[in-house]
Amino acid sequence: ARFAMARGTLKSLKRTRPSEKGKASSGTSGVNNSGASANSAANAEELDDLVSWLNCECLVSLLLVGVLAALPFNLQSNDFLNTRENFVTRAEDYYKSGALDKAAALYDRAVSVEETAEGHLYLAETLAHPDLNRLHDAIRHYERAAELYHEDEEERIGIWKSVGKLYTDVDRPDLAVESYQKVLDAYDDADPAEVAEANLQLGLSLLDSHRFHEALEHLTTVTKLKSANELAQLSIADTQRDLGNTEKAVQGYRKVMKHRPRDFTALTGLAFTYHGNGSYEKAMSIYRKALAVNPSAAEVDYALKTLSPSGVPASNLKRAPPAYVSYIFDLAGRRKSFLENPNPAAAGAAAGTGAASEAPGAAGTSAVEDGTGTAAGATAKGKSRPPLSIHEAVDHAAAAADKFDLAFGLAFQNVSVQIRDCVEDALQMKAADGWHWLDVLDLGCGSGQIGQAFRGLSNRVIGVDLSKVAISMARKTWLYRELH
Repeated sequence: ARFAMARGTLKSLKRTRPSEKGKASSGTSGVNNSGASANSAANAEELDDLVSWLNCECLVSLLLVGVLAALPFNLQSNDFLNTRENFVTRAEDYYKSGALDKAAALYDRAVSVEETAEGHLYLAETLAHPDLNRLHDAIRHYERAAELYHEDEEERIGIWKSVGKLYTDVDRPDLAVESYQKVLDAYDDADPAEVAEANLQLGLSLLDSHRFHEALEHLTTVTKLKSANELAQLSIADTQRDLGNTEKAVQGYRKVMKHRPRDFTALTGLAFTYHGNGSYEKAMSIYRKALAVNPSAAEVDYALKTLSPSGVPASNLKRAPPAYVSYIFDLAGRRKSFLENPNPAAAGAAAGTGAASEAPGAAGTSAVEDGTGTAAGATAKGKSRPPLSIHEAVDHAAAAADKFDLAFGLAFQNVSVQIRDCVEDALQMKAADGWHWLDVLDLGCGSGQIGQAFRGLSNRVIGVDLSKVAISMARKTWLYRELH
């Protein structure tokens, strides 16, 4: 604007400037002409000074505007302080105010400016917050932080624990096992309580991975290091029940109840063990004790009603409560997993023989104890028994599973082919034709039998089940677009 005004002034001045050819208005004298020429020369000199000054100021202004426009920051946002410390400080303020998305973005920028282990750690903790729940991204940054903490073993241990928990939350127990194994390997001369906790988490992750006998080894180590660990004792008893070892399971539950006679989890586990084994009178007795501890337990109440000899009106048993269904199918799923993926070395460990029985446990003893105080290769009276082959171990588990299915009325197992045949008859086409046009909603999908049967007809299959164990098994089939 200033430059435009200057140009307007110049034009007005040029209009009144006399002609250089000496033209003058008529009636003026030569003296007046000489005076006018002198004034014109002075005015021209002043004008030249003004133009030079204006041109210089305009040039400087234009340069300043160009520099400001080219700068990559906003002076009002403090981004001109492009430092890690500035980003972290602002991210902490956003985190405290609950603006987790903004906090994560600033922590990410801090890591981009200067990569540090602490930066990845702050970012991972923010991403893992329940309100943000970006668990896979959090795992990635935790693992990078562990790499950068290459000389700080204590920090690495803490990170591996966090990663193990997150892998459990995203249903990747196999990767959780790797993380907790790193924790255990890092404990050389650690406190026994810390070693016990590492063995416990590793054992639970192994159970989630359906590696039952390896889990028993670590859980047994926990009970040796910390005999009062109820979670380890209950997990051992549950595992023995799932493997069809009823006697050892009962011993495990009784061991917990010796110190905690009103432990609801132990009472429920013991009652379902008796129920699945066909010992209905004992099951009813323990169910009643469990209900006395927790009268609102729908799964226990329903199980007791199904066994009641006095007769229960059919209207009361039309629909099993979700808690009962999920409990039963979690049990059935774990049994099915062992039968489908038997481990020869593990079977030897269960019988007290084989390669696994040669491996020393973490406490320097044989890794064949079952957590009940009795070696797996000996009877309660100390007498040895012949070893079981892998086929005998599987047959033993299969027999227990058949009894379990009969006890809980799971008569509809392995009927996927018949269901598929019914659908094929209704549609007048065969799955073998491979049209792949059906969208299938598999309610009560279990471990994925229906998904496999409908593979030749389905465009996509969505599975829904109350059992977390069943959903985990169905996910491994890769047949389902979604699982809920």
